[in-house]
Amino acid sequence: MYDELLENITLANSAGVYLDHASGTNLRNSASKVLNQLVGTDILADPNRLYLSAVATRDLIEFSRARVGEFFDVAGRQVIFTSSASEAISQAVYDAAIKCQNNGNIIISKTEHSAVKKSAVNFSKIFSHRVIELNVDSLGTIDLDQLSDLLKEIYSKNTSGRNPVALVAIQYANHEIGTKQPIARVSELCSEYRIPLLIDLANSLSNDVIDLSQIDYTYLSLSGPKFGAPVGSGALIIKKNHVIISLINGSSQELRRRAGIENMYAIAGFGAAITELSDNDSLGSEVDRKFKHTLNLTESLASNPDVEFYGSAFERLSNLISFSVNGIQAGALTLQLDQMGVYIHSGSACSNEIDEPSYILEAIGKPEVSPIRVSVGWKTTDEEVRTFLDKFNEAVAILSKYRH
Repeated sequence: MYDELLENITLANSAGVYLDHASGTNLRNSASKVLNQLVGTDILADPNRLYLSAVATRDLIEFSRARVGEFFDVAGRQVIFTSSASEAISQAVYDAAIKCQNNGNIIISKTEHSAVKKSAVNFSKIFSHRVIELNVDSLGTIDLDQLSDLLKEIYSKNTSGRNPVALVAIQYANHEIGTKQPIARVSELCSEYRIPLLIDLANSLSNDVIDLSQIDYTYLSLSGPKFGAPVGSGALIIKKNHVIISLINGSSQELRRRAGIENMYAIAGFGAAITELSDNDSLGSEVDRKFKHTLNLTESLASNPDVEFYGSAFERLSNLISFSVNGIQAGALTLQLDQMGVYIHSGSACSNEIDEPSYILEAIGKPEVSPIRVSVGWKTTDEEVRTFLDKFNEAVAILSKYRH
């Protein structure tokens, strides 16, 4: 039965054009090589033991940790491996929320990923905090004036002697419409008031040349499958000398910060993938290629007067575009393209429902719109982009017959 299921996956992947890389992209060559070598190993010993084979697996984990640290110019011990960006986010929000006394504030934007929004709401209920959502403009950029005024108001009324803001959580760029946020200014405001800052990099890592050298963050959340590491891999990077309160308790893995035996396969693949990304000018060249693809897509789709784009045309990630087609449901278009062997995403990026209205588009003033997201990856070719455009035009022509 497993053989049949695996064959179905192989056939589906080889038969079509995949342009949903913002959900998960191709496994990078170096990660694939490492995983194949590990799968061929008879047993991976518990890296927390003292015998020789255990020390060997521990060396593999720590080597991977160091590679991630080098990429972000931090010490390896600042890297905590997780199962996903969602787990990393939950850990960061929990740590910030539990350290702030009751009646504190967690500030996020209206367009944050659901992992941030739900973690903020759930932990605020537990620790009696308030969640405040910042507005965004029509392009999805947060209102910096609102943030500045809000902090002035909160701190002017604070007589407790403690920090009344537990956390500010802002994604580097939006996962659905691609708009980059003014992270540098957010960091300055957080530094001024000594507020912990969580920056969600889940969808940004390989899709922009990110410079955090002047950014004063407390937490960074990373997703492995978004940039070519194995599914089931992620990481949380914490500020130097920051002592974190563990969300997952038990034994002393991950330097006593995340209990549970380490997923050596995912960690080694994560380290290999990020090392490949950092080689020479690999990242810069990759970002340029992705911009070329999405610019081609945008210019070609713009010839259709019924297409409306969302997000910033300039301050955006390289890999994705978001749009709708007037008179055609996003779900219908997605299913029509699926029948033609082209795979894209529609609806809210945080949902499995293809026609669910997007809270992100609602925040930018487009309520009831279900967007279409096309995203390219590090292996996307010019031919795949051309195929998508041809099939898109065919699909629109078919569905136009059923317009109301």
